[in-house]
Amino acid sequence: MDVSLWFALLAAPWRFYPAAALVIVGLVIATHGLRRDWADLHRPPTDPGLGWALVRSLRSMLAGLAMCGVGIGWWRASSPLVLVSALIWLEEMMEISSVLRARGARISRMP
Repeated sequence: MDVSLWFALLAAPWRFYPAAALVIVGLVIATHGLRRDWADLHRPPTDPGLGWALVRSLRSMLAGLAMCGVGIGWWRASSPLVLVSALIWLEEMMEISSVLRARGARISRMP
């Protein structure tokens, strides 16, 4: 991406509307992830389903909050906040998705 395009998008006078949409969608994703797994998060600590619920809930919460960070950074024209939020979003999605994929493969191989 050209640097001038980056700064043009970051300083665009209409940036409030897409940034607000990112924040709202991020909050909806975070809230949905927490509400979806709320009952499973109250399982006893020895229940194996608790780990699955924690990972799924963490993935939704981190994705939603990182999306909010990108939106707020764009709205405030803060390049570092946009970049850090986007990197956290990307890294956590790769990490947690690999955990979920590995857990799914382990479940499918069980007799």
